[in-house]
Formats: sequence, structure tokens, C-alpha cells
Amino acid sequence: MMNKKMINTQQMKLQSDRSPYWDNLKGILIALVVFAHCLYAFKNRDILNYTVTGIYLFHMPAFVFVSGYFSKSLNSRSPRSVAKLLAAYLLLTLVHMIMAFYMGKTLKIVTPYYSSWYLLALIVWRLTAQFTLRSKWAVPVMVVFSLLAGLWGDIDNRFAIARIISFYPFFALGFFLSKDDVSRITRLSPVKRLFGGLACVISAVLLSYYSISKLKLGKNDYLFDPYKDVISISMFKRILIFMIASLCILALLLFITEHKVPIITKAGRNSLSIFLIHRPITLILNSFVKDFSSYGLLLYAVLFTLLSLTVLGSETISKALNLLLNYTASGFVPNDNETAKSILHSRILVIIVLLMILILPALRLIM
Repeated sequence: MMNKKMINTQQMKLQSDRSPYWDNLKGILIALVVFAHCLYAFKNRDILNYTVTGIYLFHMPAFVFVSGYFSKSLNSRSPRSVAKLLAAYLLLTLVHMIMAFYMGKTLKIVTPYYSSWYLLALIVWRLTAQFTLRSKWAVPVMVVFSLLAGLWGDIDNRFAIARIISFYPFFALGFFLSKDDVSRITRLSPVKRLFGGLACVISAVLLSYYSISKLKLGKNDYLFDPYKDVISISMFKRILIFMIASLCILALLLFITEHKVPIITKAGRNSLSIFLIHRPITLILNSFVKDFSSYGLLLYAVLFTLLSLTVLGSETISKALNLLLNYTASGFVPNDNETAKSILHSRILVIIVLLMILILPALRLIM
């Protein structure tokens, strides 16, 4: 058997051999997630509305795309990995529910809080990929399903169903992207990558401007809620979002460097800890910055994003969070090397979390 020192040495070697390309991409995307969440509550102001809407048109589709790329391995779809995602979802839901309880906001059980829908969706995508993504024809089929899903009002955000269906095409695109495809992109000359990326960005900006200013594209559209407008217009908006997001994803693949970038590379490697922790903090900070000017809010968003990438993306925070998630996941799917006592404690923790999620709404009714 390998001792701890040997395991740690191997882990350090794997980390040093890891290509920064995808970490850089995830680092850019998680920075955009944090930045947009800082401003989301203030998108009633014109400049912030254009900023937030522009980011939302592609940052989550791109994140889902990256998730699809890394979901090809059996390990990503293993019971333990799924249990870890479920643990993250439950713990984040509990945090949001406690905050809502004390802030006097609506308590939700079947509808995910804020961006936690992504964790629930990722569980479903990974569990179903081996059945739904057997052929590359799955991508256009998923696009059609996504377009049709908006027709039914019952397909909403309860259990993230609407977003699971609507974002599935981007997961499928990432799932079918091979290492050879990525190599063909990275082997292009810097000039070709630059001009190709610029062409994609310019096209995406023009389509975004048309969508936002002319079609009044907004929250219901980029979050893939059921159609609110005339069906043909709503469906056309969704098609435009697919086009904009795809152009932006291609631009990112062309622009991203294979070299390490300060702050960004590490943030991408530890993007899960940033994703899980930053949102509750931004919700608390909203009340303190609400009187800022639009430019003051932009400055706040930049500073908080840098702070989040540096602190929440640090190895210390990431390791601590992973320990908590692994410990909680043991309550669902134990590892072979875990003791009976450790498994029992993990299951007690899971039961406590579940009970609190169920009891808090009842306490609200009593109080």
C-alpha cells in the first residue's frame, strides 16, 4: 500500500503536469460569474443592465460547456463524484435558506436558490449523458428540445428542470469536444487565433446589441424561463442566445493561453470553492452598496471579484471546502478506506442538513 507521503507526491506531480489551458478558461468564467453577481441586483440601471445581460448571455453556457468537456470520464460520473455534487447542493441550499429565514424572504425547497441550480443540473447531466449523448446528432436534438421547452409554462425552475433542458445543448457540445479538437485550436498560429477570436467577439457583440436594444432581451430570456412574449419572438431570442453563446465560447477557446496566468489559473483550478462561497457574501453586501453610483458599483464589483479570486480561490480555502464536501458525501457513498465511525458521523451530518432544510419553512409558519 502507498503511504500518505507517496500519495501527496503523486498529487503534486499531477498538479504540476496539469495544463493551465482549461484552468485559465475556468478562471476567466468564474471571474465573470462573481462580477455579474455583484451587479445583478442593480441591473435596473442602464449601464449595469447592459453589462449584466451581456455577461449572462454566455458565461453560464460557457461554464456548462466546460462541465460537459470534463464529464466524459467515468470518474466524473461515479457515485462518489455525484454524491459530492449533491453534498455541495444541499449545503449551499441550507446556507441560502438560513439567510432567507433571517432576512424574511421566501423559503424554497423545490426551487433552487440563485446559481445553486447549476449543481443540481450537473448531477442530472452527468447521470444521463451515457444514455442521451450516444451520437453527435444529440446536439441538434437537444437544441430542438430546448426551443420547445419554453412553450410549456409547467417546465419552470422547480428542481431546475427548465435550465437542465435548455442548457443541455452546451453540455453536449463540451461532451463531444475531443482533445484533438482542442489541439487543432491551440496549434493555430497566434495571428489566426487573434483574428478568429476577434471575428467571433465582434459578431457576438453585434448580435447582443441587436438582441438587447431591439428585441428587449432580458432576464426571462437568458435564464431560459418559459416564453413570455409572442412564441415566434421568444423562440427567435433563444436561437440568438445560442448563437451568441457559441460565438463567445469559440472566442474563449481561441484566446485562452496555455501558460499560467497569475490569480486566474489558480482561481480556475479552485473554481468550485469560489462558486459555492461568493454568492451568499454578495447577497449580504448588497445592502451596504445599494446607494453607490453605477460607476461606484462597477468598482466594487471589480475589487470584490479580485478579492474572491485571491482568497476564495486559495489552496487553503479550496482544501478545507473539499474536506467538508468529501466528508458530507461519505454520508451518501462511503469510500472503502473510511471507518464505520466516520461514515456514521457523515450520515448524521446529512440527516441534520436535510432536517434543517425541511424544518425551517415550518418554523416560518409558526413564527
